[in-house]
Amino acid sequence: MKHIVYMSRAVRPLSDQDLQALLNQCRRDNAAHGITGILFYSHGNIAQLFEGEPAVADALFERIAQDGRHSHVTKLIDRPIAARSFASWSMAFHPLASSG
Repeated sequence: MKHIVYMSRAVRPLSDQDLQALLNQCRRDNAAHGITGILFYSHGNIAQLFEGEPAVADALFERIAQDGRHSHVTKLIDRPIAARSFASWSMAFHPLASSG
């Protein structure tokens, strides 16, 4: 088991409908491939942690890195884990609000 954390920029701002469609797709695909995790989004910035079997997680990151909806994809963490942190979430979501 491993987890990967990355950050990226959306090539265009995502509306609430865009985000919901993305989450629905992620949840469906992740459930089918044994991936769990969490996605953060704020003002075009995306951060995601996902976890799963190494080959599956690596393939998912490569798909994300090639996805035309992302730019500036930067892998921050890629390491083995003993247990999942988000075992009950195919993809949790947390919008980040700006303070002030």
